[in-house]
Amino acid sequence: MQFGSAKKLFHFTCLSTLLLFFSSFCWALGGDTPVNQGFHYLIDALLGSTGLSIATLAVMGVGLLCAGHYMEWKYFFYTLSGISMIFGAPAIVLAIRILLS
Repeated sequence: MQFGSAKKLFHFTCLSTLLLFFSSFCWALGGDTPVNQGFHYLIDALLGSTGLSIATLAVMGVGLLCAGHYMEWKYFFYTLSGISMIFGAPAIVLAIRILLS
C-alpha cells in the first residue's frame, strides 16, 4: 500500500472525526437546548457505566473470537485502540487546549 492512499486517508479522517465527536469539550457550552441536552446525555452514556459495560463486552467478545481463531488478532488491537480513544478523548482535547492557550 502506498503512502497517502485513499484507505489510509479514510481511516485518518474517521479517527479524527471520532476524537472530535466524543470529546465533551467540543460541544457548545452555552444554552440549554434540547439538542445540547441530548448530546450531553449521549456523552454521559458513552463515558459512564453504559459505555464501560459496552467496552467490556466488546473486548471480551472480540478477544474470545480471536482466541478461537475466528478473527485475526489485529481486530482485537483495533478494538482496544478505539476504546482507548473514546475514553481518552476528553483528556486529549484538554491537553491540546492547554497547549494552544
